[in-house]
Amino acid sequence: LVCRLEDDRFAVLMPAVSPLAGARIAETIRTAVREHTYRLDDVGSAILVTASFGYATCLPHDPPTLILDRAGEALEKSQGTGRNQLHVHDASSRVLSKIG
Repeated sequence: LVCRLEDDRFAVLMPAVSPLAGARIAETIRTAVREHTYRLDDVGSAILVTASFGYATCLPHDPPTLILDRAGEALEKSQGTGRNQLHVHDASSRVLSKIG
């Protein structure tokens, strides 16, 4: 399920996906965005588009606000360390290093 959170922020909910599989899916999406050729018109120059990702796992009984906070922390790390990255929050008190 894809949800728009803000003008430039989206959430993708993936139920019943392991943390590792979810991170791999997020990295696949990030890479696809980066490698796709975007043009404003048929003869225009290619435009580079990248995406920063924050991934968080959802533990049983986690409130939605906590999950969004975790994902937000991971996203902030991706944006703050150069963008076009994926960081994963491991549901503990820390954010793991980037993936990819």
